[in-house]
Amino acid sequence: MCLAVVGLSGCTTVVPEELAPVVASPVEEAVEPILPEETAEPVALPEETVEPTEPVVKKPPAYNGDDVLWIQQRLQEQGYYTGDIDGAVGAATRAAIKAYQADQSIPADGNPTSRLREFMWRNGG
Repeated sequence: MCLAVVGLSGCTTVVPEELAPVVASPVEEAVEPILPEETAEPVALPEETVEPTEPVVKKPPAYNGDDVLWIQQRLQEQGYYTGDIDGAVGAATRAAIKAYQADQSIPADGNPTSRLREFMWRNGG
C-alpha cells in the first residue's frame, strides 16, 4: 500500500498486521498439520481413455474420368498436351493444365476439375 501525504514527496510502504510475516521462535516445536478424518472409502478415479488417432493422410482429389479425358483431348488439340489421352492425371497433364490456365488468366492449380472443363467448353477450348 502506498500512502501519499500532501506536502510530502515519496511514498511510505505500510504492511498491515494480518499480512506481516510471522517469525517462529527457535524453541517452538513443529506442529503436524490437522487433517480431516477419513470416514469414507477411497474413491477410484476413472481411467482416462485416449482414443488412438490415425495419421492424417492427404488423399489426392478424385477426378471424374470423363472430365480428364475431355480436358486432355482439348489440351492436345490446342497444343498444350502431347501425352496419351488416357484419363490419367500425371505430371504432363498437370503441366498442360497449368499452362492453359496461366494463358487464360485463371488460377493455375493444374487440377482437371469439372469446373475447368466447363470453363474450357464455354471459352472455346
